[in-house]
Amino acid sequence: MKPVLTIILTLLLSTPLCHAQTEIEGSVSGEWTAEDSPYIVIDSTWVPEDSTLTIEAGVTVMFGAGIGLDVFGRLTAEGTEEDSIRFTSIEDSIRWEGFRLQENSFDTQHYSIIERCINGFEMEERSRLWLYNCRTDVELMPIGGASNNIRATRVYIDDSVILGGELIRLAWGTRVEISKSIIKTGGAIEEFHGER
Repeated sequence: MKPVLTIILTLLLSTPLCHAQTEIEGSVSGEWTAEDSPYIVIDSTWVPEDSTLTIEAGVTVMFGAGIGLDVFGRLTAEGTEEDSIRFTSIEDSIRWEGFRLQENSFDTQHYSIIERCINGFEMEERSRLWLYNCRTDVELMPIGGASNNIRATRVYIDDSVILGGELIRLAWGTRVEISKSIIKTGGAIEEFHGER
């Protein structure tokens, strides 16, 4: 019995520890924890109206090709300086869609890294986006509306770096405040200190 127990203990101790992995699709709300990270978004996923999805520090969210996250309710990503939140694609060679903030939705992100996506934040009427200490690196449009006629959207960017893309498209009536941030799109670099 002793040799069998020794073999079992040896196998258990020599087996590498596996990290959790959580596959995601459909309606989401509640809290995503570092313990269950990474979260792999495998199909259409959305935060319903009147619901909140909170993502805690240290979480990685990975998306399949062309898949994004639609926010009808509220998304809160609460990273820290020591432990940011990372939104990325499942492979280096593919791009995920980005965030689509639907009418009356609210997205607040602290210490998030948004990378390898087509559009960062596509916004509809009366949606709100707050970015604090975030970094984006996208292909087409880091922040903007699906059309030029959206109204009453609000964007607040503080101490963040917005890279990549061709343009930032904000419709007439959009309230934008940018503070201590660097924005580089279409070959131009601008540093903002104050309200625009």
